[in-house]
Amino acid sequence: VEHDYIPTFGIELSEGRNFSIDFPADSGNYILNETAIQKMQIDDPIGKEFTLWGMKGTIIGVMKDYNFKSLHKEIDPICLRNLRSDEKMYGYSFIKLEGSDVRKTINNIERTWNKQYPAFPLEYSFLEEEYSDLYLFESRMRSLFALFAALSIFLSCLGLYGLSSFMAERRTREIGIRKAMGATSWQIVTLFSWDALKWVLISNLIAWPIAWLYMNHWLKDFAYKASISPWIFLLSGFIVLLISLITLSFQAKKAARINPATTIKQE
Repeated sequence: VEHDYIPTFGIELSEGRNFSIDFPADSGNYILNETAIQKMQIDDPIGKEFTLWGMKGTIIGVMKDYNFKSLHKEIDPICLRNLRSDEKMYGYSFIKLEGSDVRKTINNIERTWNKQYPAFPLEYSFLEEEYSDLYLFESRMRSLFALFAALSIFLSCLGLYGLSSFMAERRTREIGIRKAMGATSWQIVTLFSWDALKWVLISNLIAWPIAWLYMNHWLKDFAYKASISPWIFLLSGFIVLLISLITLSFQAKKAARINPATTIKQE
């Protein structure tokens, strides 16, 4: 790599320094990442001789570990070697774009490239897209789960609304008697809602361990993963209860406004 590779990608150094054009002796020297240093068990690496593929040099820096693959895989040892001025190597050129008009910048790069290398068409990609492709399967699964989750919530709301309508019709006489005995509308709404919400709570208690087992199984495919916090389940349970309460409130308020005299007379 050249001297501006590390600052272009924003890579941090834990020891030593970066390659510099102010130090001609850096040509052919090395910068390794922390994993490489650990695996090779190199103590005090700065200034030590290092040979790779028969090319001798000196370690002048140590990079902090960063994952250039997906999080499914552990961080590999990385060794960067500063190109000598007399070396000719073929690889990739990395360009950091500035400004908002990316298309215009790409067109300028293509024109310059075609003038210099007319026999070789320019092929390029964006780093963000390369990283996104690493998680293409997870991205598709996320969209699929979001769709099914939205559909499940919608069907559950319809079911709760139907259940609350059935309960309101079945308990019309009871509600009328309670109101005649002095029960407030809030007490009627609370009583009415609790009978349905307790089933929502039970379903959450059943779903939580199943979700925890599935998430743990899924996270086993990742070398680096986040821990599963209990707050995720508590928050999801709260959201489900809130949605259920809003759905039930329509029928609960309607039932609470029933005229007890008319209801008892009809019954």
